[in-house]
Amino acid sequence: MKRTFQWLRENLNGFSTPVFGLSWQPTKSEREVIRKLLVFLEDRRVLYVDERGASSHAVAHHGRPDWLSESVLQIRREANSALQTLEFSPHIASLLSGIQSACRELLDTPPRVHQRGPQLTPVSITSLSSWQMSIAAAVAGLAMVYELDLEENLSRLVDANFHKIIAQSANVESD
Repeated sequence: MKRTFQWLRENLNGFSTPVFGLSWQPTKSEREVIRKLLVFLEDRRVLYVDERGASSHAVAHHGRPDWLSESVLQIRREANSALQTLEFSPHIASLLSGIQSACRELLDTPPRVHQRGPQLTPVSITSLSSWQMSIAAAVAGLAMVYELDLEENLSRLVDANFHKIIAQSANVESD
């Protein structure tokens, strides 16, 4: 609670009434930390979405290859590092924590086994696709708050998941 008040005191730059209002200006260092995180995410193979909006990794890989797990761990570490670097607003901290949680959940979820031909094959298509949607929602939120342009791969990731993100937030608001 004390940290929240300290953050408000340092970053609050407006207050309005009749009904209510607050405004804040992100510091340059906050924006830079988030920009670096987005640059890092741009180059993650596990987040790659092709021009049609399809994740080639969600279909092409069975189980959870080592490179996929390592990439997810690296993303989790970077989100953690960003959280440790500065004191962010509660909203931004929740987006960064959401990235961490999504990574932890994907890695903790065992691949489901499906019948593919004559053998049972572990496939984690559903969990990877919902993980990508969670990351896309956080990336979109961070880019909007800090007014950052997304590079091609992250832009495609957000676009491919846009309707799912809107539907998910509509479901959360109606609950």
